[in-house]
Amino acid sequence: MQLGDTYFEVGHTDNAYNAYNDLVVSYDISPLYNDAQLKLGLIAYNKGDLNTAIGHYKAIFRHNPSSKQSESALLGLKEIYINDLGKSEEYVEYVSSLPGYNVSNAGADSLAYMVGTLRYNEGEYEKAIAGYSNYLTKYPKGAHRLSATYYRAESYTLLKKYDQALADYESLVNMGSSEFYITSLKKAALISYNYTQSFEKAYSFYDQYYLKLSDEDEKYKAALGALRSAFRISQSDAIIKYAAIVSIHPKANADEQATAMYYAGKTHYKKNDLNAAKDNFDRAGKKANNNQAAESRYLVAEILYKQGDKSGAEAQCNAANDANASYPFWIAKSLLLLSDIYVDRNDLFNARAALEAVIENFSDDKDLLASANEKLVNVENLEKQNTRIKPAATSSNLLEMQSGGGN
Repeated sequence: MQLGDTYFEVGHTDNAYNAYNDLVVSYDISPLYNDAQLKLGLIAYNKGDLNTAIGHYKAIFRHNPSSKQSESALLGLKEIYINDLGKSEEYVEYVSSLPGYNVSNAGADSLAYMVGTLRYNEGEYEKAIAGYSNYLTKYPKGAHRLSATYYRAESYTLLKKYDQALADYESLVNMGSSEFYITSLKKAALISYNYTQSFEKAYSFYDQYYLKLSDEDEKYKAALGALRSAFRISQSDAIIKYAAIVSIHPKANADEQATAMYYAGKTHYKKNDLNAAKDNFDRAGKKANNNQAAESRYLVAEILYKQGDKSGAEAQCNAANDANASYPFWIAKSLLLLSDIYVDRNDLFNARAALEAVIENFSDDKDLLASANEKLVNVENLEKQNTRIKPAATSSNLLEMQSGGGN
């Protein structure tokens, strides 16, 4: 034993292993037998030979170990079975087979959970998922089921396996109040909206998240998420509810406020509540300068036209065109609306000019081009009607000229 210890202390582990092994083979009744097996197990473990290490640690229990030797051997076995192999069941089965030893259900539960947790902490997320899944299969109502489900969801998220992550977060939400409930609501909402694009689920999660929060920053983010999700699924009441919150929220920037007003405007417009729609579009158009704001400026003009205020619609079209310089599509839409206003006034010259501007400048947009050409045909027909010479007037003039020539 002393020779082995000397080799071990100076780092000559192969020589140490041979010396310890000679002792246990030749002197199996030696009082140093178990200590030598502990050293053999440690050397084998450090070399990565786990099965050999297990054999050495188990051999100790066949030679009446002291409590200290038993404790050391069990620690070695536990590290191998739990930390390295992830086989908690085999560890529990072996320990339970030893006379005088027993692993309680709670202990077995904790050991099985530990397998996934160790892998998670080491960043081995695939192995963590396997460990947690094994735990949840064996202990579906175990003491660590919430933690196992949550950290499995986290592992799936880190591996960008969003469908599986969402299923676990959703399970945690459905389990009700827990330390993971609020966080699971948030992450389920984010994944539903951004990755799986399950917008109905996203709205449900954001709505619940908003109602459960007290932190104003997070509450605002939940309201914005709920608004965007509700708009995606055309849930009118929810859009109007959350648009009212976001549009005046101190945490919202100008673009977010404008988006809320725009969403509310579109919702009221679909419901034919034109005054409410116009009010929201007007506010959106003044709040920001983006595509939604550009569309909002145009839609104010369209609503004024529908309400019979053609002078107001014309003025709004011109104002929108000035503001929408960076958004040519909405300039084209305003020109088409202006052509309708001019036709209603029988100002066919300006109606034609507006339509020809669209045809000349937006030839790549088939829908705009088709609309402009259709309206131009109508203008041309009206022009023909206005310039047609009436037969009765021509006959009368001709008779007058002939009569005068006779004199």
